[in-house]
Amino acid sequence: MAETPHLSTLFKTGQPLTVETGEGTEIHLWLRKPSSLQQQEAMKHARASRARILTRYLDEGSDEYQVISVETDRTDREGLIEILLMKTTTDHRRQSNADVLYGTYGSDWGDDGQKYIDAVGASAQRYVEILDFNQQLSEEDSSLVIDLASDDELKKLEVIEQTFAGEVEARLEELQLNERENIELDKTDVMREKVLEYKINTESELAWFEQYTLRMIHFSVRYPNEHDLIYFEKHTDVMELPVEVRSQIFAAYEQLDGGADEVKKLQSLQSSLD
Repeated sequence: MAETPHLSTLFKTGQPLTVETGEGTEIHLWLRKPSSLQQQEAMKHARASRARILTRYLDEGSDEYQVISVETDRTDREGLIEILLMKTTTDHRRQSNADVLYGTYGSDWGDDGQKYIDAVGASAQRYVEILDFNQQLSEEDSSLVIDLASDDELKKLEVIEQTFAGEVEARLEELQLNERENIELDKTDVMREKVLEYKINTESELAWFEQYTLRMIHFSVRYPNEHDLIYFEKHTDVMELPVEVRSQIFAAYEQLDGGADEVKKLQSLQSSLD
């Protein structure tokens, strides 16, 4: 049986990657998804990184613990509430989206949210149709160009999408309000204990995802003419690249299967500590 194009693309051929250096030159690379063994190795190093961070932060005599403890002690009650709310935002956003999509909150979007799904699909299709139509027009027919912003069909579909998004936000606000009421039942000292625990866990999770993502990117980047040869000698070489170069590689990695979720979670963890 022949391999599916998807698996063949990810594990056999990959995709070309051209990186702009910012100095008027380009670096040509090849990007493909790491093997399962490489993924296991990345996870092993990520677990070790998380363990090291936890060890330091759980040691009350360590500088890391002292810094995070002082920060928490200086946070007022309202600030503590906001941090604890942030802890639940991702889950609540996922729940609010599901509640609206599957009809337990808001309008009737049909079985499994089919009305909304159809609208999104139709919007994407209409968008592509307009672009194709406009691109095929000659200069003499420029007066026939369809303006995306004024297309009636797109406007109708946009209203549907905005309605759905508004209901999701309303449901999220309701869930967060209920969560706030529950949080406010705790005494301030109890809140501080929960926030301290949350920050320590977030630091350890951030260490895990940073190490895992870095290792996976290291395994993913290959030479353009030698796809089995890893480009970087060691994983730390990735972080030593100029920011503008590294960001291009990270963006390309997001396009690989699963890569986007890893990077987004990493970004979410980073923002929760800001």
